[in-house]
Amino acid sequence: MALPVAQSVKAADKSPEVEQKADDSKVEHPDFNGKWKLVQSDNLEAFCEAAGITGMQYTLQKKSERKHMQIIELENNEYLKVQMNTQTFERELLFTIGGTTPFEYRDQHKNVISAEAIWSKDGQKIIIKAKVYAKDVNPNEEPENFKRRSEIRYLKKKKMYEEITVNGETLKRKFEKMK
Repeated sequence: MALPVAQSVKAADKSPEVEQKADDSKVEHPDFNGKWKLVQSDNLEAFCEAAGITGMQYTLQKKSERKHMQIIELENNEYLKVQMNTQTFERELLFTIGGTTPFEYRDQHKNVISAEAIWSKDGQKIIIKAKVYAKDVNPNEEPENFKRRSEIRYLKKKKMYEEITVNGETLKRKFEKMK
């Protein structure tokens, strides 16, 4: 009885995804690790209006921007943990960068968020693409009833920037690293 012979794989037979991951490992990504304090927030009112954050929710969002801290842990440039601490809420999010399954959670406004994280092509920014389902929408029953949201996180001159866009309005945040 003959045993099956292992098939050899030539470089040309490799899938593009495997080659892309191999190239990504050569890229030097920025070090986001640490405790970051929000020092500037721009376009909050227009952003909140575009995102449907109004009335008391807007008041709470403004309050949370005043004392906003993020503790970031990036492990092997693949697992991103963001712990947010504000006056109005605390949350911990864990993303697999380049993962195949979206990370789902409820935000402080009770919206359901389904998000995926990737590195930018140059490997210098973390991009999170999300679907935001309003609190009264069941994503299983109405999978197309959502708003798109993107988050881009990057470092520049020892500061961390976060740009969150919904319906064409972008909230721009600047953070300083705490010692």
